[in-house]
Amino acid sequence: LNSVRRPAGLRVLVLAGIRVDGTREETARLLRGLRSFSGLSAVALRFSVPATFGSLLPLGALLALRRAWPKVGLFALGDMSVHGFDYWPEQMTDFRELYPHGQMPEPSEVFLNEFRHVLATQYQKSATTEWERMEDAEQSFWGAVACTLPAMPHSEVRRRVAELFPSGL
Repeated sequence: LNSVRRPAGLRVLVLAGIRVDGTREETARLLRGLRSFSGLSAVALRFSVPATFGSLLPLGALLALRRAWPKVGLFALGDMSVHGFDYWPEQMTDFRELYPHGQMPEPSEVFLNEFRHVLATQYQKSATTEWERMEDAEQSFWGAVACTLPAMPHSEVRRRVAELFPSGL
């Protein structure tokens, strides 16, 4: 990652099958370093880390990492994985499953969908309480994401074809 000359210019980052053998501090430093990749629109990090995100990063650092990627619309954290997409990956979820009302979601809905599980299981915190504690400026990030969600492509293949052949075919 240190060899990337312009981290903010990178759009897609995929790291899979990597075992991070460093200490918790080294791993946390690696995760914090991902904030410099602010141009990402798709990210998939699947690796073995010495601990869960909750013990590697303070909650503020985790939220700062998420806010570093404004082009990522759908963000999901697992015990040892981070996924972010600028399209709806059908194999993971569907817009109508996350937002059954079918309209633009409220910013709090987006935050709760992204962080409810990880906050409860790894930080022993309530996502609703954390949302209520946020400043308006912090909440506005999820408002911007909420605005992009309904119009996000529902298929990576269609998205990539549209980028390659913008004629509308």
